[in-house]
Amino acid sequence: GHIEDNKVLCEDCIGGSDVFLTADQNYGFAIANNIGISYATEIGSKYIMLLNNDTVVHESSISYMFDYIENSDASVVIPQIRLFSDPEIIWNCGGELTWYGSKRYNFARHNFKTLDDEASIQVSFFTGCAVLFKSEVFDDVGLLTEDYFFGTEDLNYSQRLAVKHIKVFCLHKAVIYHKVGQTIRKENIAFAILNHYLGHYINQKKRSTFFIWLLWVLFYNLYIFLMLLFRYRISIFKVAELIFFLTKYSIVWND
Repeated sequence: GHIEDNKVLCEDCIGGSDVFLTADQNYGFAIANNIGISYATEIGSKYIMLLNNDTVVHESSISYMFDYIENSDASVVIPQIRLFSDPEIIWNCGGELTWYGSKRYNFARHNFKTLDDEASIQVSFFTGCAVLFKSEVFDDVGLLTEDYFFGTEDLNYSQRLAVKHIKVFCLHKAVIYHKVGQTIRKENIAFAILNHYLGHYINQKKRSTFFIWLLWVLFYNLYIFLMLLFRYRISIFKVAELIFFLTKYSIVWND
């Protein structure tokens, strides 16, 4: 089938075991996934999994995730995610939402041998590159926010799951290798920074009063300034320019 103007057009899809949908344009992460999610719920799918094309699935990991979600009180299950470029190193096992509107990864940069393969942990944040849902989650919480072209959707959805007290678990023995950072190339680092952090600014603006958000912006600007300057070794003038545009664009943004 194919997608035109954000709608699925497929005469032969119903009853098919495999359906591949091609889009007439690049709709971005959230809209494209929402099209697939909406189609899956329409045909009565019990489970829905989001899986990025820059991932590699280890052995029976998806089967492990399905078995776990069927036999536990989890409504959302994620795998242990390792770096494709360094397969023994963990990118994250989900994470925790912070009080200041961001997230903190679990086991980031740890060797996979430090984990108990048979364990699972409850998390409050998931990354959107690999995640399995019970389909009724979308009836309860809704679709992914379409306020961002790429990035921040998983943070926003994790926050919405937390409000609804919906349980998310990371299953350690399910493993996905992710080609982290390949979606946006290194030469576009300024765009990547703007795209990533602008989503955070807008997401926080949606969740706060304007006055509280302005206080948050002051705090976060300082955090970003120091991080870009010392961790990424970006020039002070470029950092100042990026922060100016982040603040400007988020101030003029309206829901």
